[in-house]
This record gives sequence, C-alpha cells and structure tokens, in this order.
Amino acid sequence: PILYKAEKAGYGNFYKDDIFITLNEFQAGIRFCHEHDIHINYNSECDIVLDIVSAWEKKKIIQK
Repeated sequence: PILYKAEKAGYGNFYKDDIFITLNEFQAGIRFCHEHDIHINYNSECDIVLDIVSAWEKKKIIQK
C-alpha cells in the first residue's frame, strides 16, 4: 500500500524509478533499481544485513 500511495502522490513509479530504503541505524540501504536489480549497500556486516542476504539467497533472489 505505501508504494501505491507514493505513486499516486506523484513521487515516482516502482517499475520505472529507483526506490531507496535506508536503514540508518545499521548504516545500510537497499535500492530497487529501475533496471530490475536489487542492491544492498552497507558499511559493515551486521545481523540485519546478514539476515537480508541469507533470505535473498534462500529465495534465489541472489546468488554468490
């Protein structure tokens, strides 16, 4: 629902624009790229980053 509301308000389009989720407390961020990629950026590995990467690997979203 939040992406739908943002699109309706004119903030962008999930399939055409980059969407950034910032996790300030963990010095990390996730970007859903307009090229249909997902990027995760972080300064150091922490539990939340490891959990996200592990979940993505299990779902075959990413491969190492």
